[in-house]
Amino acid sequence: MTGHYETFVTIGAWPNERQVVISDGVKSQTINICKPSNNREDGYERTYRINIDNKFTDEEISRHPDLNALYGHLTKRGATREK
Repeated sequence: MTGHYETFVTIGAWPNERQVVISDGVKSQTINICKPSNNREDGYERTYRINIDNKFTDEEISRHPDLNALYGHLTKRGATREK
């Protein structure tokens, strides 16, 4: 992999849904959870990072019914919370 790749998934149901931005880099993947406004320009509520060799799939992220379930899964699989 030589570049940067981003995908977007939605967690939860309206009105509590959140956009999640998954960014694959050369060495690591970041999982960025938007603030309640779901506007990337407002910054992220939480950011997690994991080694690219252990990266998450979009399907793996999107199958969680809410943010607490997602946070638990990210941590269990070895992602480190940065923010």
